[in-house]
Amino acid sequence: MPNGCNGNDRENHMQMLALVAKTDSESENLWLPLVFHLRDTAAVMKYLTQNWLPQRYCDCLNLKQEDFLTLAEAAALFHDVGKSTKIFQEKITRQRPELRERLRHMGLDAEFSSAEQPPKSLPHAAAGAELLRW
Repeated sequence: MPNGCNGNDRENHMQMLALVAKTDSESENLWLPLVFHLRDTAAVMKYLTQNWLPQRYCDCLNLKQEDFLTLAEAAALFHDVGKSTKIFQEKITRQRPELRERLRHMGLDAEFSSAEQPPKSLPHAAAGAELLRW
């Protein structure tokens, strides 16, 4: 953590690290925090747009290459933001109690009470689109 961060910043940082993006069905020890997944995806997007994407794509969109790069990186950073929702975290940690406990320990609830009515199905892409509309 940077030296100038206050307690709330540290707590938010720890909560972000607890959010789960991916798990491995064959190994209980392997899982990927959401923030790492988003940063990795953005790094790949940056590499591809800088080293592989022909200039004509930027030209067709009337964008300078640096503006296209900024847009592409932002899209990569936000592409799975829907995985931060309670419904996704509940689903992905259902068979991984240690990850669910980690969320709980960080102050994030990944379980629905009997009084709550979670949606039967809410794809994380649709949830992410709604979050980004705000």
